[in-house]
Amino acid sequence: IGPTKPEWWDSVPLEYPKTLDLTWTKKGPKGFWPKKKLNNYLVALKHKPYLWKTAVKVMDHVMTVNKARPATVRKAMKATGDIYFLHLNDYARAAHWLRKGKGNYLFLINCYWQLGGKEMTAKALSQFGRDSTWEGQIIKLWGEMGELDKALALAAKKARSSRGDMAYVAAGHASRFAGQFKQALACYKKTLSARATKRNKGPRARARASIEAMEAIGNGVDLASIRDGQYSANSIGFRGPVHVEVVIKAGRIESVEVTRQKEDWHCSAIIEVPRQIVANQGIVGVDAITSATWTSEAIINATAKALGGAAKK
Repeated sequence: IGPTKPEWWDSVPLEYPKTLDLTWTKKGPKGFWPKKKLNNYLVALKHKPYLWKTAVKVMDHVMTVNKARPATVRKAMKATGDIYFLHLNDYARAAHWLRKGKGNYLFLINCYWQLGGKEMTAKALSQFGRDSTWEGQIIKLWGEMGELDKALALAAKKARSSRGDMAYVAAGHASRFAGQFKQALACYKKTLSARATKRNKGPRARARASIEAMEAIGNGVDLASIRDGQYSANSIGFRGPVHVEVVIKAGRIESVEVTRQKEDWHCSAIIEVPRQIVANQGIVGVDAITSATWTSEAIINATAKALGGAAKK
């Protein structure tokens, strides 16, 4: 599937400003110029979900017209892999282009996991003796694979580094993913007393939001005991509160919708995370979208708070 064109290809027109420098080699004017600089144009497209497919088509065109410029072609390959992975959740095509363009290796490993290649994922992850990523991406992947002990062991190592507070946030997420809410709560609380990084506002704010969510949901909720209705809550995202509405009907989560948010780099989180929550009938087993982890957390936390509040009613 990887090298093939997706089914939507012919229905999406190739559109871009005629002033755009497709060579990806000129420095261009200073500042943000999406009609001239290709990097800036891609950023502008990625903020608009309805243009994600257009971005892929533009990158394909860039590869076609720059066959004599290998460096430009490689940039376009990497960008194509990123878009398929981060925005379109098309992991087969993402893996293909990430490999061809020698793109983000952790994105590629994540593709292996999303495609069902647990052995490939584990083999690739095993080469990392520690998790030096800011978000704890390796801890996250081990947790999603059901290897909570490995995830927590890496988090303990990371906690002794200069990013100790973020390590406990990652450990909390891995525990929450596994349905270990009490353990998740304990990890989030450790964040508040851990060695702070220079970016300590982020991990601690995220930990406080997750603590609120875990305290609201307790040991979990019995959906069958919740009366039919719409239940709302919010939690802090990257740019402000993310508001969620959860609809319960006949003892099941019928829908989860992000009703208000100010996020400007949510990737596919506002679509994919609610879908996962409905499919899993709760927040257990729901993973954060890579590169949009804060937004994903906000949706998960807000849902937990809404369910917890509904159960109390």
